[in-house]
Amino acid sequence: MNLNIERVNALPVRTWSWLGINDRTIEEDIPEILPFKKNPLITKNINNEKDILFAINNGSGYKIGTGDIVKNAEMDSNANHAEMNSNANCAEMNSNANYAEANSDVNCTEMNSNANHAEMNGNVNHTEMNSNVNYAGKNSSIYYPDMSNNMKNKYLESTIEKVSSIPTGMGENTANYIRNNNNTGIFIRIPSGKKYKEPIFLEYDLDGENKTVVDFNTIYAEENSEVTIVMHYKSKKGIPTFHSGLTYLFAEKNAIINLLQIQLLSEDTLHLNDIGAVIENGVAINLVHTELGGSKAYNGCKVDLKGSNSKINIETIYFGDKNRTIDMNYIMNHHGKNSNSQIHVNGALLDQSSKTFRGTIDFKKGAAGSVGHEEEYNLLFSPKIRNLTAPLILCEEEDVEGKHGANSGKIDENKLFYMMSRGLDELSAKKLMIEAAFRPAMEQIPFADLQDQISEYVKERLNNIESI
Repeated sequence: MNLNIERVNALPVRTWSWLGINDRTIEEDIPEILPFKKNPLITKNINNEKDILFAINNGSGYKIGTGDIVKNAEMDSNANHAEMNSNANCAEMNSNANYAEANSDVNCTEMNSNANHAEMNGNVNHTEMNSNVNYAGKNSSIYYPDMSNNMKNKYLESTIEKVSSIPTGMGENTANYIRNNNNTGIFIRIPSGKKYKEPIFLEYDLDGENKTVVDFNTIYAEENSEVTIVMHYKSKKGIPTFHSGLTYLFAEKNAIINLLQIQLLSEDTLHLNDIGAVIENGVAINLVHTELGGSKAYNGCKVDLKGSNSKINIETIYFGDKNRTIDMNYIMNHHGKNSNSQIHVNGALLDQSSKTFRGTIDFKKGAAGSVGHEEEYNLLFSPKIRNLTAPLILCEEEDVEGKHGANSGKIDENKLFYMMSRGLDELSAKKLMIEAAFRPAMEQIPFADLQDQISEYVKERLNNIESI
């Protein structure tokens, strides 16, 4: 099937048109988008079982719950949630998201045998989601233990309303495509005051039976809460596959969200990764992106630092060889006073690969005392590569600090000489220095075995290189 998306990774202002850097159009043939048949949830023992709201979407419906529902969240594309016990009261929501309280208790213990659900023991309110978010066609069976119907409705309404209005880095066209075509994804909401420090680990593995992953994700951290999410994407060699992901982040006052997206796809995979985030007072969001694979990799992230003392830290690594294409667009909008954004990008380009990096720091009126820094360091090993960097600082406020820097070049000859004097040949020394460039981002990953996987992935790629 054909994929055609215009205005991808657009700069917020039109500039440098002669470089062809303002935006991209993606036009590619991709595999047919079918249900993703695997359960991406690797973390099986989620603690604080009554304190986390979790859902998995298998393309035909979100299954939201806690405790055993999370642990046993089997993905079943044939699950039919329509046939319920006759005692169920499924109030349909109008398009204005008027969440009327159900008139009676709902017993969802007895369900159609095609649906794999753990036994439930609470009041349940079945609704259709607001169309502005477009969890399109998704069955919305929801289970919140120890919550009244009013509280369930409050959670639904507030989450949907806030998420649906968040702009993203890759742009509206990409976000709409993913919302309308998603076949998997997660929904996580951490209640106020809960510090969920055990990382929640998700793995999306593309193969011959699962050639497409279009994941639509929402991560919402309430006031003074904390959560760490790891999303790992990989694919089998020699099989044309397609990944396109959209992740919304919303962090309330003094919350912390740590999101690590590990992309180790094969050179047969087209990859799109889109993020939109809103940060309130005193909040920290930490993002780690490893854009190491894919034939063409597009990555966008747009963050609105709404609150005072809000912070965003981004560590990104990329690796281009052969004819790979890497295209990135980061936009940090500073609204709150004393907000802080830090972007660090490290990469290496070989052969005939190409990379475009757009980094925008935009100080809005009222963002006094704010600081925004962006820097990129890349190693270039071929005269045939195409390397474009567009750092951009926009300012409507006087009392701010904005810095950007880009350092592109060959390996430091003095460092190379030192390593060779220690017994390494030139090729081995250069490969080792490429690995070292990725180390800062890798150290942010809380799984030693995943760090090893990334290291092995890079080494395997480097082993296929005969000269640099």
